[in-house]
Amino acid sequence: MAAVTAHIHDEARWQNLILWRYGAISVVLVGLLAIGFGGLGGISIATSVRNAQVYQRAETLASLSSDVTGLAAALEDERDQTMEYIGQGDNGRGGSLSGAKDGTTASQNLSLVRQEQSLTAPWVRKVSTDMATVGAGYSPQLQQEAQNVLDELGLLGPLRIAATSTELPAVVVMQKYTKMIDSLLSIDDNIALGGGDPALSNDVRSLSLVSLIDEQASEQRGLLAYSFAQDQKFDPNVLATLQTAQDGQAANFAEFTRVATPQQLAVYQNRVQGSLVDFASSYENQAIQLGVAGQRLQVLPTTANQWYGAMSTGTIGGIRRVEQNLVAATIARASALRQSAIITASVIGVAILIVLLLAVLLSSLVGRRILDQRRAPSLRTTALG
Repeated sequence: MAAVTAHIHDEARWQNLILWRYGAISVVLVGLLAIGFGGLGGISIATSVRNAQVYQRAETLASLSSDVTGLAAALEDERDQTMEYIGQGDNGRGGSLSGAKDGTTASQNLSLVRQEQSLTAPWVRKVSTDMATVGAGYSPQLQQEAQNVLDELGLLGPLRIAATSTELPAVVVMQKYTKMIDSLLSIDDNIALGGGDPALSNDVRSLSLVSLIDEQASEQRGLLAYSFAQDQKFDPNVLATLQTAQDGQAANFAEFTRVATPQQLAVYQNRVQGSLVDFASSYENQAIQLGVAGQRLQVLPTTANQWYGAMSTGTIGGIRRVEQNLVAATIARASALRQSAIITASVIGVAILIVLLLAVLLSSLVGRRILDQRRAPSLRTTALG
């Protein structure tokens, strides 16, 4: 009888040992699954948080781009009005510098330049404030470009004085303003940096190209306004610079048609059309033909003001509306991506929490089951009393 009792007790211990081992294995498996899921979820959360930060910066830069394009447009208008003033001779800068007896017309034309400068001033202050915020958290390249913008804007005052109060050549005035504007527009290239979203990258690339198209169209406006105001033969340097700007605009438009979405291209074609656009193109082609032939522009009926008005209201006005459309689309896309990244991180976080709670609950139930089984005597032990 003693031998039978001992055998039963050994069998009970063996059953408890097997139960404990299976229970322990179950707890370990549940724990490993929880750790694995938590680890993968943690990585996903970290990625989503990083994406949210990247797209937050992209949204900020896209908003900054709105200010940048506004300042670029104001500087273009200021530059081109200054170019016409220089070309007006005795009725413009030449009359002011020579101290002509009747300087009323020259003074009136200078006031138009001053008016453009006053319209530029608020944009300069706004962009200078924006650029000062581009610090830690942004790429070294972008920080350097922001500093370049601030440095260039610091030269605006001396450039205005040189352009209106000295005999600085018109082409040099154009080049110095253009360098400043190009420095501004380079900010657009960094909006989507590190984001990896194809749609945002496409919006940014399209915006950058349209901004360049606008700038090169504006260069043509200023150079030809200067030449029409002179009403003489084309200055060879001015003509060469004009043709370079025209070629650059054509190349950038060809690239835009390649990368733009059908919707973006349709917006451009709908906005940059009409009689004024056609007039501006005709005026320019006629002027270039005369310039190449070495003839005076005075044989054309076109005046500097007619050219300036058609180019501003028609071609450049249309391009700038497209540009603002792309700025708004870029801001909206970056904002949507940031919101999506935040929602993804939140959803994954909640899912991880639920899984961990279930893992704790299952582990607790398994552990309790083991304890209950170990405490309960086996039927055979109970039967033996």
